[in-house]
Amino acid sequence: MTVPSDSTSHCGRLPRHYAIILGVNCRSMWNHSCQMDHFSWIKVEESDVTGIGSDESSNDDRMHDGPRGDARSSKDGEQSAVPSRSSAKKKVKYETKFSDGWLANPLFSPWLQKKKDGAGKFVPFCGICKVGITMGKSAIMRHRASKAHQRASKMSENLAKSQPATQTPVQSSSSSASEMELKLCSFLVENNLPMSLSENLLALLRSLFPSDETLKHVTLDKQKATNTIRQMLGFLYMKEGAEQLKGHKFSLVIDEPTDDSAESRMAVIGTYFDAESFKMNIVFIDLIDMPNGKAETIYSAVIQCLQEKHLPMENVIGFCANTCSVMFGVHHPVSQLLRKHHPWIMPIKCSRHLIDQCASRASLKLPKSLEDLCRNIYSHFRMSSQRRDASREFQDFPDVDNHNILGAGRTRWLSMKMCVDRILEQYEALRVYFQGVAIEDPTHTNDSILESLTNMFTKAYLEFMSYNLGRLASFNKLFQSEVPLLHVLKHEVSQMLVGLLLDFMELPHVRMCDPLNLDASDGEHHIPLCKVYTGVKASSTIQSVSDSIGANHPDITLFQDHCKQFLTECVKEIQHRFGHLQELHFLSCLEPAVANNLTIPSLAPLYQKLPYLEEVASVQDVDTEWRKHSMLPTLNGSLSVQEYWRGVFAQKDACGNQVHPHLSKVISVLLSFPFSNAAVERVFSQLQLIKDDHWTNIKQESLL
Repeated sequence: MTVPSDSTSHCGRLPRHYAIILGVNCRSMWNHSCQMDHFSWIKVEESDVTGIGSDESSNDDRMHDGPRGDARSSKDGEQSAVPSRSSAKKKVKYETKFSDGWLANPLFSPWLQKKKDGAGKFVPFCGICKVGITMGKSAIMRHRASKAHQRASKMSENLAKSQPATQTPVQSSSSSASEMELKLCSFLVENNLPMSLSENLLALLRSLFPSDETLKHVTLDKQKATNTIRQMLGFLYMKEGAEQLKGHKFSLVIDEPTDDSAESRMAVIGTYFDAESFKMNIVFIDLIDMPNGKAETIYSAVIQCLQEKHLPMENVIGFCANTCSVMFGVHHPVSQLLRKHHPWIMPIKCSRHLIDQCASRASLKLPKSLEDLCRNIYSHFRMSSQRRDASREFQDFPDVDNHNILGAGRTRWLSMKMCVDRILEQYEALRVYFQGVAIEDPTHTNDSILESLTNMFTKAYLEFMSYNLGRLASFNKLFQSEVPLLHVLKHEVSQMLVGLLLDFMELPHVRMCDPLNLDASDGEHHIPLCKVYTGVKASSTIQSVSDSIGANHPDITLFQDHCKQFLTECVKEIQHRFGHLQELHFLSCLEPAVANNLTIPSLAPLYQKLPYLEEVASVQDVDTEWRKHSMLPTLNGSLSVQEYWRGVFAQKDACGNQVHPHLSKVISVLLSFPFSNAAVERVFSQLQLIKDDHWTNIKQESLL
């Protein structure tokens, strides 16, 4: 069909169903129609026009310059060849897909990336802003024009411009000056000093050593120090850590607290046992900004982090985190997502969090007034230096050390142990002090504190808590170590259970039964209530109270019953939360008595449990060395695990080669399993020391 050549009456009024072939859009048709008298148009279906591109297809309604009513009739009243809009075929919607041509566009190529979303579809992603973009070229253009993207692009350009200056010291002829610049930057980082101090530090060194030729060639201003730390020291540190993990089987340990700036971040570290240095190596992988705390988000962030670092998932053998429902819950936690896609990974709950939850649940069997007392006393002194000064006068009277009252943590109930010990240390001084405070300021809180301190049983309860929380806190402290301890977890839990069971159950029954499976609520084997062991100090205090009010007083019976309920509940919670210990039976081969006596004659069952060990060493080579090592005269079953295997690893032949290389590799893998997330929590402790009130605006690039 040919369009009339009268451009003055028909230009700008072309039907939307007409398009020139070879991909020319309708806007270009209008430009051509103003310059040409005749040319032919080809009618195509609207569905053929739709797929030209999101940018052009979205402008269909803007192709008509004149009013829509003018397009239906000519000036002379004749019917126009342009069909009415109502008669047009209904537009078919098509799903927009990612176009690789966007990556080649010079406007987008410096920052646009192609990534998969949660549904597995490729979507646009801004590599500068680290955010996803709505599908479509127009959406990408809008993001490019946004103020946030422009600010991020400008910052990236400034860093890129300063990069040659950062690399100048390394590539300059004066290696001494370069080395000094790097050492000065390292000094600032290690001592948590501001980067603006670099110029003053350099000026000080020049004044102290005016004749030093190296200092004359050193140039280190604030910007250069910042870029050196971010782009050289930090980059090389992260790269070195990633290279270490690529060559070892390692475990992932993550944690996700929130700092004072209310920015949710997740720290990711890798741990592995190094046979050469014979120690557990902890490698910081990344600190990730988290949009939310959902399990799917955390899992995707961890996987993406490992992919960006080029760390193969086949090297990950274990996963450890806190025991919240997001990590180890019932409904699709992070641990289940890892096991679903990577079934060889062994998720292990943090032992420290488990024992803390046991203490928290058992404490519910004690009077609530005890915890209120500890928190109220701390709150009384926390915000008032005048009250602290007044309390020191009462501390001097009974000859008590001038120590401040400690506060219990909000999320760690075992921290109540230190708070209880401090109150017991200053118990008499606090009681006398609050007698005067209750008279001068008779508030409900002060009266409640005084009433608790004058109660004869309060001190006995606090002494009972100090004794039993001390046992649980010792277990917590043990598993804060950086020494491999997963293989001793079952033994330590069993010993702790035995100690608790002996306080309220018959000794022969405890000896006969496995403490992990013993029924603590079986009253048939409980000792009499009056013989329940509450600790030396608590027993002494109760004895003095019973001398004054009588041994059969109901309050004494109530105290003993509360203590028994605490012990019973604590045993039940430990048995329930550490029920997964049976799954760690394969680690028994690490015990010196088992290895030295060949109680396990072959490690073939271990290879069935952990199939990826075939990638580490052949099962036959390992079995040969496993049976051979038991004949070493320097080894015996009474050694500790560290001493025993250190001796095995240190065995060398006449040429200086390791005698048991394959066995050492397998044992190193077994020692690489995690047992707590204390290492990753130290990352946030260090972060809080760095990001204080004076460094609130420090960027994450500098933190890493």
